[in-house]
Amino acid sequence: MTDKPYLVIPQPDDLLIDIEGLSIGFAGANGGAPIVRNFDLTIRRGECVALVGESGSGKSITARCLLNLSGDGAEVDADRFQIKGRNALQFRETDWRKLRGTVTGLVMQDALVSLDPLRTIGQEVGEVLSAHRTLRGRHTVAARVTDVLRKVGIPDPEHRAMQYAHQLSGGLRQRALIASAIAADPDLIIADEPTTSLDVTVQAQVLAVLAERVREGAGLLLISHDLAVVAGIADRVIVMRDGRIVDSGATADVLRRPRHPYTR
Repeated sequence: MTDKPYLVIPQPDDLLIDIEGLSIGFAGANGGAPIVRNFDLTIRRGECVALVGESGSGKSITARCLLNLSGDGAEVDADRFQIKGRNALQFRETDWRKLRGTVTGLVMQDALVSLDPLRTIGQEVGEVLSAHRTLRGRHTVAARVTDVLRKVGIPDPEHRAMQYAHQLSGGLRQRALIASAIAADPDLIIADEPTTSLDVTVQAQVLAVLAERVREGAGLLLISHDLAVVAGIADRVIVMRDGRIVDSGATADVLRRPRHPYTR
């Protein structure tokens, strides 16, 4: 586990996510009631916050809300919804597009599905750099792609960059997905069940890559149902059930002294 940044006196510019009273719903669904209700969340630089709960508890839809990817027809409201000090409720789609990849990066759980089978790994990782014009020039982008693939622990990155997703093992695919998410050095990484279906050894390697980004100062929102994974990386834990927060606090407190019967 990393040092506990929730014990450090925060600086104003450390706050990446500041949400209070979030609700997410869909017209005609759930009897008209929001699917996620009264949700609060803060994430600071250098901090990992884990969002845990059973399937259908609202974890993923809440996390994707930070990218405006909750789904077609999603109705989002909040008392406060700030991303790096900006009111996200006032964002237009162009604002969200600028944010994805540069401010927030998303790592999903099924790399074989998430990675484009018609593009090489190098093209996949380099897309965010080209789309946001973070770097200019084909050779400059290629050098950055090689560097980030090496950084996430992919051996022989120059060769791997020319391969396609189906040519990589599950562990290498997941690392490539992380490389794609962090290529533009986003302030916040959202990892949605990033170790599902991976064996224990590869799981540890993937988590080590994410933990390193946190040590470098990025914020991490980890969505998981695996408490062993959470215990090893998270600074704080939020437990969700039926779209609501039922427990939250420092990881050790929540896992060792849970307050809510559902957590226990």
